Amino acid sequence: MMKKCFLLAIPLLAWVACSRNQISDMPGSSSLSLVARTELPADSRTLVEDGTHVYWEPGDAIKVFSGGQSGKFVTDLTASSSTATFTGTLGTTAWSEGKELWAVYPFSETAAFDGQSITTTLPSEQTAREGSFGKDMNLTIAHSTTSTLQFLNVGGGVRFSLSGDGIRQVVLEGMDGEILAGKVRVGIQKGTPAVLDVTEGKTSITVTPPEGETFQKDAWYYIVAIPGSLEKGFTLHFLKGDNYGSRVFDKSVAVKRGIYGTLTHADKGAVYTTVSDNIIHFKDDLVKSILVTYFDTDGDGEMSYREAAVVRSFLVDKTETRAAEEKVSIFAGTGITSFDELVYFTGLTRIEENTFTGCTELESVTIPENVVAIGDNAFDSCTSLESITLTSETPPEIGTDAFANTGECPILVPEGTEEDYATAWSEYEDRIQGFTPVGSSEPGGNEGIGYDEY
Repeated sequence: MMKKCFLLAIPLLAWVACSRNQISDMPGSSSLSLVARTELPADSRTLVEDGTHVYWEPGDAIKVFSGGQSGKFVTDLTASSSTATFTGTLGTTAWSEGKELWAVYPFSETAAFDGQSITTTLPSEQTAREGSFGKDMNLTIAHSTTSTLQFLNVGGGVRFSLSGDGIRQVVLEGMDGEILAGKVRVGIQKGTPAVLDVTEGKTSITVTPPEGETFQKDAWYYIVAIPGSLEKGFTLHFLKGDNYGSRVFDKSVAVKRGIYGTLTHADKGAVYTTVSDNIIHFKDDLVKSILVTYFDTDGDGEMSYREAAVVRSFLVDKTETRAAEEKVSIFAGTGITSFDELVYFTGLTRIEENTFTGCTELESVTIPENVVAIGDNAFDSCTSLESITLTSETPPEIGTDAFANTGECPILVPEGTEEDYATAWSEYEDRIQGFTPVGSSEPGGNEGIGYDEY
């Protein structure tokens, strides 16, 4: 299965301009109107049209700052438009041309200004809207000394569609704990918005449709995130009913301001499990204990499907020598007895050399379809193995002595692929047997794990 993310530039930026200052001359009032319209390209800010245009829409509000004054400004639009007039007041002090104006969309009571930057929140909980950003999600700022405000996007992110029906939650998460949302302090450097600081940072962004709804198949949705680099890629998690699934995109990508990577059918190939608590229930307590030691990122003493999905390797630095280039397996030589839950580690593409070597009490293991290579001596001397189950219809590449000294235990492969496996794994040809995967199973079982009816 293909695990790539192609980052495509979609200009969603509001270049806003206005021709004249419109200040109320009402005595004792600081009421003014600020006009925002598109400049280049012919795009504005809030409502996505045909996947490329983003317009202001009725109900939009911004917070405007000038000196120590601030106020809420609201548009009078009755239909989405590339030009919008925002009207409001800045305390009791009248504003005049030449004085600085800063503004932020969306309006927030808690947004603050320190004279050079605006502090506000890019939310980690976002409400989906078909064909668009969620309402009040696309963070933009403007800085001017006239009533002309040029709003610029702060965030970038992902534009995605789904291939399946009934999905009611999508979660974006970096593979290395990167901050994607939170309380941000934003300034303008060389004419471009820049995130200067993040507090209360969030490592994931959850997108849900309006209450009682699900995502529509083949429709476009957007996730807005803080710009930055996801060096190890990212994971998307999906919730469908009580089925929890994940898909890993393991190429390095950059979240760039005003650019949204396009993922068509982002859920295609996701592995689903029938769970409601998102906790993997291991048959072998020792396997759980070892995994929790290294990969329990939230400290709850459990391994979740989300935590499993971001694991890339079972090799860790050999701390005794403090040589980062020396890697040792967390499982090799241990007394683990079964690891059929390996199928939930959807971020693994390789079982590296010596990963399970010397696990003399290991009786069964199920290798997920995302594994495309099994390294040298990966299961060498697992003398108690009673079965080895492969879920991929394409034989993974296999290293030297990958299953050496494992007796004559059967190697189970999807029915109809026996000949392909026998050709690719000629050393083990006599041990290969076909089996028919069943529907989805409960966590901790060993029949048909990793398969469901979706």
